[in-house]
Amino acid sequence: MSKRHKELERLWPDLVKGDEKAIHEVRKLSRKVGAELRAAGAPNKVRRAWRDLRRAIASVRDRDAVVPHLVEGLRALGASEEDVRSFGTAWKAKREEAFRSVTLPEPPPEFKVDVDLAKRARKKLPGDLDKVREDAVHVLVSDDADTWHEWRKDLKRLRHTLELVAEPPRSMLDLLQALGRLQDAEVTKALLSEFDGLPGYKEALLRREDEAASESKRAAREAWATLEDDLAQFD
Repeated sequence: MSKRHKELERLWPDLVKGDEKAIHEVRKLSRKVGAELRAAGAPNKVRRAWRDLRRAIASVRDRDAVVPHLVEGLRALGASEEDVRSFGTAWKAKREEAFRSVTLPEPPPEFKVDVDLAKRARKKLPGDLDKVREDAVHVLVSDDADTWHEWRKDLKRLRHTLELVAEPPRSMLDLLQALGRLQDAEVTKALLSEFDGLPGYKEALLRREDEAASESKRAAREAWATLEDDLAQFD
């Protein structure tokens, strides 16, 4: 059994229970494996299996990811600890309902990687680099959340491919952190809008997330200016 499948096997019992940490770890693992399978030229069915697993648990992971932002926001707005606990209970119930609707696919089939991944990854890098550079021109001036999110996915793919070759520059991690907070803000607003609780805080929390989104875009533009220079070493 490969190292990656051993990791998945270890996480699987907790994953099927809906454990928050297991869901987060499987999502991260699936992206790393995706980069390795792509570099190795694995069959599409193997790559799709990991992608389908990641997508199956995405909505639950979204609910988990926004909780710290909402709790921080509630406390900043002066909510009592009783209000915070009440929110946590109601959010957890919605989260459990969301997980019950998840149909996990079968674990992905094994695929033996017997090639030089670093060498293969180097061949993928030029195309990946061109893609994020070309898209940056219109993404950085866009108001469309989906446009930013698609760029983030391309950058994450570039990061995981790059990790097969060398240590990614700090500026890449800074950019992905900013883009992650931007996506969290968009997800928080969507989930909060349909949430029945927090009647006295909802509008203020939504405004806070709008502000977080704007700040995240500013931070992303700043990080990209540095990363663009740092990526020259991989041309």
